[in-house]
Amino acid sequence: MNTRELTGRQKEVLRFIENFLLTRGFPPTLREIAEGIGLGIKNIASVQKHLKSLEKKGYIKRIPRKTRGIELTSLKLSNLNIIPIIGKVQAGLPIPAFEDVEGTIAVDSLFVRNADGTIALRVKGESMKNAGILPGDVVVVKLNEQINDNDIVVAFVDGEVTIKRIKRKEDTIDLVPENPEFDVITIKSNEERLYILGKVVAVFRRIG
Repeated sequence: MNTRELTGRQKEVLRFIENFLLTRGFPPTLREIAEGIGLGIKNIASVQKHLKSLEKKGYIKRIPRKTRGIELTSLKLSNLNIIPIIGKVQAGLPIPAFEDVEGTIAVDSLFVRNADGTIALRVKGESMKNAGILPGDVVVVKLNEQINDNDIVVAFVDGEVTIKRIKRKEDTIDLVPENPEFDVITIKSNEERLYILGKVVAVFRRIG
């Protein structure tokens, strides 16, 4: 796209969004844009106006009712994979899975070779904290991946979803938390209560 059709401020907003996405892996909020380009939080309405213009000109796509609902249609980098963040996942006592798309996360091919069959999920709960997976983290999950013993997986148990480390025994499968305050979930190998959604291959966290 030819950015000459953009005003100086629109270019500044677009560059800020691109840099934010590339360095943090997720898009900025309106407040972060306002502060980042020096407008201040009192001028969020001005940011809204610039985003509307950028969307109209085809540089971004906005997802309604999402705090970080900005997607860059102009971002074309061969080493970057754009992965959808799907609902939330409970890292603790399982809760029902949600299928709404919260936004996207940009992941370098160093961590994920391609985005095919890959989703991201937001963590809630502390059962995996000793594995470095904390509440609010975003985990990247490869679907239908070969699962080995001791892998960290996203699993459906009785139709609900959780993150655990998998350990196979002769007649049972254990979903093991990385926090002694949580119990192991043990399932018989011949039961149909368990479905492994995929393997956790990366974890991203916002600092500050």
